[in-house]
Amino acid sequence: MISRIELIKKIDAAMGPGLLGLLPKASPVKKRGLKAGKILVIRPGGLGDALLLLPALKSVSRHLPGLCIDMLCEPRNQAVFSHAPYISRIFSYQNPADLVRLAARHYELIIDAEQSHYLSAVLARFLRADRRTGFKVNNRERVYSGSIPYAHDRYEAGLFWELVHASLGLALDF
Repeated sequence: MISRIELIKKIDAAMGPGLLGLLPKASPVKKRGLKAGKILVIRPGGLGDALLLLPALKSVSRHLPGLCIDMLCEPRNQAVFSHAPYISRIFSYQNPADLVRLAARHYELIIDAEQSHYLSAVLARFLRADRRTGFKVNNRERVYSGSIPYAHDRYEAGLFWELVHASLGLALDF
């Protein structure tokens, strides 16, 4: 029996590149400031990457105290984010009602913290946002208004820090 995660990965590998290629290329956006401070961070994947993302989100919440940070993640890493007081709402990939709620919301910024799979970039492109950012890898950058390079030989927490801070126009005080 194949697990949901394995099924999603198989769908991602089979359909993700094609879906990504069908989407129109995003226009770069130079504006970095936030009006109301409402962002969505997409972090599929496992517990380790979720833990490595937390310091960047905590730092941003200190720099921008009124910032509303929502998370879209998998059930296996929801507990990590649920214990972070600076996370406002947590949505699950595997809950269709959560995906409907996300489709109805509007964000000033969506940060896609996935490094390699395609479907998070496709989803980010369909959700309503003024800007979208993510890693420049696997042609995913085409759907973002801004991206940073990803390097497999760099420390993951540092890359997350760079992505989150650059997305919000904050200094990299790692």
